[in-house]
Amino acid sequence: MDSERSKKTGNVVQLRKPTQSQRNSEAKWGKKVIGLGFCVVPSLLLRAQSRLGLNPT
Repeated sequence: MDSERSKKTGNVVQLRKPTQSQRNSEAKWGKKVIGLGFCVVPSLLLRAQSRLGLNPT
């Protein structure tokens, strides 16, 4: 039965509903900005990037 459904729908992935924080980000920055890939990064990650071994690449 699942293979029949798979053939009809292909690889459809259910999208999850936006969380409250996502809606807040859209309200603050706008849907177009969020849609282009903007994401909020906690400043703690920026300040501790060296200790965490993070680099720009």
